[in-house]
Amino acid sequence: ARLALRRGELDRALAEATKARATLDPVPQLRAYAWAMSSAVLLARGDVTSACAAAEEARRGMDDDGVTPEEGELFARLTLAQALAAGGRQADAERALAVAHARLHERAARIADRDLRRSFLERVGLNARIEELAQAWSRAPSAAE
Repeated sequence: ARLALRRGELDRALAEATKARATLDPVPQLRAYAWAMSSAVLLARGDVTSACAAAEEARRGMDDDGVTPEEGELFARLTLAQALAAGGRQADAERALAVAHARLHERAARIADRDLRRSFLERVGLNARIEELAQAWSRAPSAAE
């Protein structure tokens, strides 16, 4: 699904993500990632409502089920933030991103070497995107302003 999404083959990406969900839904450690991939594909297709629903399902898989998988967690949390923002729920998106950002920095703190830690935050694409959005959204005026 990820490769098809990167190639812009959205129908194929959705089909693969749907198969992955069916296969991985019973596996708590991979459930969130499968739902987040579906959300990312649906968002790319412009189906914001379904993307939000899939992203919320991913979040439930992590938060409500009490399983916080190392693999795919940051992707799932970033996808949730992006889907919520696309759906006009900026405050919810910012809260979701804050969780992703905090989890990212928890992982980064485990890297003792400062240069490697900075590289982890700046050069790993997913991590850099979380950092970029966190910085951009922290500068954006809130709806209350």
